Amino acid sequence: MSVRNIVRNLFNPSYVPVMVGKMGTRVVDFFNPPDVAKWTEWARQRSGDAAALAESLDEALWQESLQFAEELRVEAKQRLAPLGVHLGGGGHYELLYFFTRLRRPQVVVETGVAAGFSSRAILEALERNGEGHLYSTDFPYFRLEDPERFIGMLVEDHLRHRWTLHKRGDQPGLAEITSKVSRIDLFHYDSDKRYAGRARAYEAVRSLLHKDSVLLMDDIQDDAFFHDLVEGREDPWQVFEFEGKFLGLIGQ
Repeated sequence: MSVRNIVRNLFNPSYVPVMVGKMGTRVVDFFNPPDVAKWTEWARQRSGDAAALAESLDEALWQESLQFAEELRVEAKQRLAPLGVHLGGGGHYELLYFFTRLRRPQVVVETGVAAGFSSRAILEALERNGEGHLYSTDFPYFRLEDPERFIGMLVEDHLRHRWTLHKRGDQPGLAEITSKVSRIDLFHYDSDKRYAGRARAYEAVRSLLHKDSVLLMDDIQDDAFFHDLVEGREDPWQVFEFEGKFLGLIGQ
């Protein structure tokens, strides 16, 4: 991390609104922190087996998903290790690939790209399906020099014709995306891990989700949002553990 990079990016007019909002909400969270232990235990008690679910839906497709994920892990290690920077995790990309192949969505929306594990999984699946488009939002790692170059770096060029990437944060990105699409078939949330951030994003896309949509939300142990979202809900939802964290799924 470089202080010089932070200062330089602080004065980038494209970044200022989001960065000010992030700092303000972190102050609020400092004085009113979520009960992570409570929601971690809630998620753990309800955690199921993602592999068992996938195999019950399409065993051959799940094996394809596992093979894809293993190849991506090897490739990512080779490409990311030399950078010497940490770009965050990749979400449950086996499951993202699986549901994208299984449900053949026309419109996929995700928040949070980082190095691009989840984006690569979705785009590879869309490409194999031969249809569909991914819309993504993210915000650059302002601690790094030339931070935008890291966003989605695992996405190969031949997949980018199915990808629209917005780099100015969730709120402006989702506003632009939802003004252009009439429905969202698969929504993957993996960005702002605060209740308020999740609530704003969900409200932005809610009217475009339909009865057959699939929603996946990462790190649900961080706050009460997923619990509140599914409490009393009639359509199916599940929780899965992935690399020590928990993922929430609505629809299948």
